[in-house]
Amino acid sequence: MDKKITEMKETGDIKGLIDELKEGDIEERAESAMALGVLEAEEAVGALVDSLDDESDLVVSNAALALGHIGSDEVMGSLLDRLDHESWEVRHDAAIALGEIGTPDAEDELLELLDDEEMEVRQKAVEALGKVGDEETLEELKGHIGGEDIRKELVWSISLIGGDGAVEPLIELYEDGGGEIRKLAVRGMGKVGGEGVKEMILEATEDKNWRVREEAAKALNRVFEGEKIEAGSRYVEKLIELLDDEKIYVVKAALRTLGELGDEGVLPEVKERVEDDEPSIRSSAVEAVGRLGGKEAVELLLGRLERETNPRVLWSISDALSMVDEEGVEEMEERFDQVPEKKKIIVAVALGKNGSRAELSYLLEGMRDDRWKIRQKSAEGIRGIGPKDFNKRELNSVLSRSREGIEDNDKWVRMECIKALGEIIEEVNKDTSREREKLETLLESGDEDEKEAVEKVLEDIEVD
Repeated sequence: MDKKITEMKETGDIKGLIDELKEGDIEERAESAMALGVLEAEEAVGALVDSLDDESDLVVSNAALALGHIGSDEVMGSLLDRLDHESWEVRHDAAIALGEIGTPDAEDELLELLDDEEMEVRQKAVEALGKVGDEETLEELKGHIGGEDIRKELVWSISLIGGDGAVEPLIELYEDGGGEIRKLAVRGMGKVGGEGVKEMILEATEDKNWRVREEAAKALNRVFEGEKIEAGSRYVEKLIELLDDEKIYVVKAALRTLGELGDEGVLPEVKERVEDDEPSIRSSAVEAVGRLGGKEAVELLLGRLERETNPRVLWSISDALSMVDEEGVEEMEERFDQVPEKKKIIVAVALGKNGSRAELSYLLEGMRDDRWKIRQKSAEGIRGIGPKDFNKRELNSVLSRSREGIEDNDKWVRMECIKALGEIIEEVNKDTSREREKLETLLESGDEDEKEAVEKVLEDIEVD
């Protein structure tokens, strides 16, 4: 991008960009239109609409895309007129813009583009129809399922529109499609839901393509919407079969869904994968155990904790322990002294994320550990404890550690401490002007993520 245009974009010089859009050469006009779209400059709408008549197809395309980013309904007529432009790139980008604006008024014109001579235009028209269409649009889209070059976009759009009318075309696309289309169709079935797709998803768990089997395991999770399914049901049994799949990704997907949908009756099958040789499967298995919950789950996880050496799996165990129910929390508190000293922080973090302040001292100590991951996770654990649950001495200690943390050399530690300070300032009736001052320094020195986090904190709090 031209240096001058780049500087205007970075400084938010909308007026300068509009002037370049009107008076610059072709490259400057095109780049200015693009920059105005990125900035979502509503005051530039008029100039961008005028640019839809530019002599350069590139400028027209960029102006159309910019108007789509800005999202003004006032430009609908101008964009619709560009759907029959002689340049296929302009038609392509006008269709994208209409989809981003998302108004149903564009449906008829977009449907006409399904017969466009250019494949790329047809594809974008289908995607846009997914954003603006309704169940009546589905009937039109169904008539184009035979088009091999737009099947991927059809699956996406039909899934997005959803409703009962989406089930039949998704099943048809699954049955007649290649591996990629079958995978997308199964994903769409999971989004659409309903009894009509459950049998097809169950069938897809035996697909010859492992990516389809993986997607089917995930889709069962979505289609049941968190509803617990009793051990022994056909769906649970099929997921248990997938635990022996040759592909790691399929096993991991099945474990996650079993954790979400299963009850304690599936714990024996999941338990076997907790001892798997592959660390990523152990991680998925322990997290599934955590979701299944209960006292037995805590005993199983603490037992694995004693033997585990892989850092990723250790933190997965911590995450799993943070999911257990009240009975599980009590079990952790009772067994904490039996945990190996070097691994106590793993359980302390889980207790904190469960709202227990029983092992706060370990978390405070962890915020000064030499390892950034320990510091970050300790801050996460402290954030799980409601600020009002701290006594005066504990609160002062947490504030002190959090102030130190926003100057940490690791970004993710700083991010957790920014959030911690914000939550404390918002909830505790205490003079926290010192903490606010610390946060405000990050508005100048922090990166974009940190500045965004600080701005949100300062918006949400009131400090006397």
